[in-house]
Amino acid sequence: VVLVGGVYGYVMYNGGSHITTTSSQTTSQSSRGSIETISNFPPPYNGPSFINGTSGLTINVTLSNPSVEVGRTLCMRVMLMGEEAFNVGLLRLTIVNSNGQKVYDAYVWLPHTTLTPGVKVPQEQTYNICWTASISPTANVTVMPGNYTFIMEANNVTVKGTIEVVK
Repeated sequence: VVLVGGVYGYVMYNGGSHITTTSSQTTSQSSRGSIETISNFPPPYNGPSFINGTSGLTINVTLSNPSVEVGRTLCMRVMLMGEEAFNVGLLRLTIVNSNGQKVYDAYVWLPHTTLTPGVKVPQEQTYNICWTASISPTANVTVMPGNYTFIMEANNVTVKGTIEVVK
């Protein structure tokens, strides 16, 4: 598999308390890095939920809050459900502003447990992915107050939702 352009992340297990994904960039991008967190100890999720799926995979994304301040972090609980949930190894998270400009675009590799023979394949996987509402190396667009659309993609399933960014 060859991936061209954008920021690509890989997942590192970090001492049992949390998992972080570290990003690298293509040579045409600046040398600034981007770090996202997949946390085992999620914040309360008081925001709206967005769901979409096919017969084999359903994605349910719930925001930690209905809005986020510029420069602050918003977490998303991502639940993958169905017979294909365990086979998702890559999520793509894209966030666009009201003008359709990308303010964030990253691929997140997801960790998996090795299954022993005879163990049933899990039908649900849950991850908590966080986004900081600030300028990103993947798109040199300043994040300003307004409505943003997030697009979460995995295995030909796409979920879209609205994030309100406030001062």
